[in-house]
Amino acid sequence: QGMECPQISSTTTIQSSFNDKIGQRGLMCGPIGTYPDEAKNYKNDFGRLDVQGCCWWGRGPLQSKGLCSMGKMNHYIGAKALADGRITRSTSGVYPDINFCTTPNKICETNSGDGKDTEDLRWTVAMFEFAEKVQRYSNSNWDYKQKLVEYVSGGMNLNEYYPFDLDHSFIHAVSSIVDRGCHNAPNCLPYVGEVTKLPQRREALTIALSALKIPKFREQQVIDTTLEYMKSSKSGFEETLLRYKRQGYSVLSERYRFDDFMDALSRMSQFSSPDHSPLYMGDPWMRDGHKYGLGNIALFVANGLMLGIEKDDTCDELNEYRVSGKYALSNSCGQQGLSYQDMVCESSDVPDMACQVDPDMYITAVTSDRTLGAPPALQCGPRSRIPSSGFWDPAENAESDEGEAFANLVGRTDLEGCCWWGRGLLQMKGPCAFGRLNYYLGARAARENRKSMYKDVDFCVNPEAICGSQFRHELVWISALFKWVDKVQNYEDGEWNYMEQLRKFADNKFEDNVFIKEVNAIVEVGCRHPPCKEAGCVSFPCDGAYSENQNRAVNRAFLTFTILGLWDSFEGSLGGTNSPTPVPSVCPECTGSPTLLPTSAPTATPLMDITSAPSVAPSREVTLLLRRFNDLKEHLINRRKLLESKVFITETKFGLASSTLYTLDGLLSVLKDLTTKGSDDGNGGNLMFYIGQDDDKNVKYGRVNIALFLAHATTRGLRSDSCEEVNHDLVEGKLPFSNACGQHSQSYNEDICPMADAARECPLDTTMNVKQASVGSSTAPRFFCAPKSTNPFTGYFDPLSGTTDKSEPFANAIGREDVEGCCWWGRGLLHVGGVCNIGRFNFI
Repeated sequence: QGMECPQISSTTTIQSSFNDKIGQRGLMCGPIGTYPDEAKNYKNDFGRLDVQGCCWWGRGPLQSKGLCSMGKMNHYIGAKALADGRITRSTSGVYPDINFCTTPNKICETNSGDGKDTEDLRWTVAMFEFAEKVQRYSNSNWDYKQKLVEYVSGGMNLNEYYPFDLDHSFIHAVSSIVDRGCHNAPNCLPYVGEVTKLPQRREALTIALSALKIPKFREQQVIDTTLEYMKSSKSGFEETLLRYKRQGYSVLSERYRFDDFMDALSRMSQFSSPDHSPLYMGDPWMRDGHKYGLGNIALFVANGLMLGIEKDDTCDELNEYRVSGKYALSNSCGQQGLSYQDMVCESSDVPDMACQVDPDMYITAVTSDRTLGAPPALQCGPRSRIPSSGFWDPAENAESDEGEAFANLVGRTDLEGCCWWGRGLLQMKGPCAFGRLNYYLGARAARENRKSMYKDVDFCVNPEAICGSQFRHELVWISALFKWVDKVQNYEDGEWNYMEQLRKFADNKFEDNVFIKEVNAIVEVGCRHPPCKEAGCVSFPCDGAYSENQNRAVNRAFLTFTILGLWDSFEGSLGGTNSPTPVPSVCPECTGSPTLLPTSAPTATPLMDITSAPSVAPSREVTLLLRRFNDLKEHLINRRKLLESKVFITETKFGLASSTLYTLDGLLSVLKDLTTKGSDDGNGGNLMFYIGQDDDKNVKYGRVNIALFLAHATTRGLRSDSCEEVNHDLVEGKLPFSNACGQHSQSYNEDICPMADAARECPLDTTMNVKQASVGSSTAPRFFCAPKSTNPFTGYFDPLSGTTDKSEPFANAIGREDVEGCCWWGRGLLHVGGVCNIGRFNFI
């Protein structure tokens, strides 16, 4: 009230600045008789015949209309704001020369044909309207910001796998606020009526979300969340999963390394091709959506343990199936009744996608079973070099005499064209599989001008590149993840779809043994219900059409779930649920300080401080805090290069440079105490820097807290690589020395504490004499404070000419010409300043 425009003069005449492009007549207002058609007695819905005073139609992108909207704009950004002293002519983003109450037509007027003269005004009017009417909208049961969070967190009707009935109530409510002034049209008094063009608004929202790449942002977010979760499990992987038996001892894998695995996950989750999916890392639109990605990864790892790591840490397939008690050397052509070189692609694939079998190819596997008495590495070669192949006799621990032919299970006694045995963690085998890998990731992709991870590696020419090339540490994982996407993620059998079943499996707390066994069968033999014709039997069925040990697959899956903490970290939820708010919810019983109670989740191996003094027995509480700090520390150290090149940098006259004053190591050295011990806040509480200490599930909020802290640091101490605030607030193009008293209209020595903390603020000493120690990389003059008896006034520094003038008084933005008592400019990374803030710090 009190802001709305008075009724416009009855003599005012305004006509729309343009007519609608479809030929409709533009609106007009004016005295009675302005429209010749008035005599025809065409009344509007309210019974009006005339247009006298009717100049308040909608204008701008949101069609801001009415006495109230125009009055508020005039009050805040127009001529009335200038007259009342709320703005000046130098205030940015305002229009002091426009009286929106007398000339609302100014919003749409243009002085040129391109219509750009007032484009900024039109956008300003619309954004002001939206911010004032929509963003601030809140009543007893509907709050815009809360509903916005719920809508975004609920998936914005973009969820792909759970066919819920689409809920358009939010977009309807927002449209209702824009059109009618309340969220539940048509019941908006006094503007009763339905919202128009709702379908078009819903479609427009979808287009806008796509244009802003919101779905892509959420997809990247769930990838990052899944990767961070995985990285937090590194010690568990290396201590339990990535190990094999060697002479009775458990040994950490030299071939399958955790860091390479993380890199492969990241790369394959980003891999894109019009006809090939990336590695699935979770649902961007569901609560705890990363749990689906973790379930996918856990099943992948469980099968990889069986097929690769636990088999003597091998990359190449082992010769492990006997024929008449002996190991046929021609098992390289295929084991258990399979013929690897005959594994062709389906007719739906790109023509010639499979590798051509080269009879002259000669390869010896680079890895083999190192167990005493085990057969040698697999080999292939033309008959001209290896006319026939024999056997390995485990009883004699020796190979058969040269020239003695011995057939494998399908009768092969030669090794010609038999170079397609299994390789990598999931034992990719056959010309089709290697051809697909080459088509999407290898040399063929590069030759055909498609994006390629390994443009110089032709997997059809050298399938052994997976195990023996310079990229072997990557390819043992990449090839396996590619096979997983190809054969498992994309698997469908009638109405049974792996991706849908995975979601049901995760929603039911990862406890379906049958699903685990079905996935194992798909990986090993190509279908979920063996025997599988997809396995490649020469004569179906054969031994190779059955998965070998499905109970072992369940055991390995459960072990992986345990290491990842899937059973403890996620609650079961049938059918999926909407995701939580992206920020911690506000609750009346919550406090501003993190709680330090133990959680129900098991702790990892305790991480202890090593000191010279004996320590007391660590409590569970201390161990939890220390573990969370160490997790954060590892997270930050893993990003050292990125942080030091993007965050810990300063602006110099030569460009950006690394900070010399602020380092990641310095941050970590103080962060430990502030996150695990804290400080007495003087009120009986404990002041701690928040990193999600209260619960493992809140770690993500703590990391955002760190990010916000660093974001502000980049605009303060890091910007000039200084410990002290730098003189930068220009007045008439000059830097007043009295900016030491306060910049941007602040007065630091008047920054007093609230009554509850009044005793903590520093007393003001007008005799204090302090000079600024350093301005870092800035060229600004140094602050100083001194009594008026020695410095009755101060001058200014001209940054353009680089000169100083102290001959006459020069005031800062709040009128100070002296620097008496002005010793409270900001210090430290965030430029803590003022008698209250520095006093509080001193008190604590």
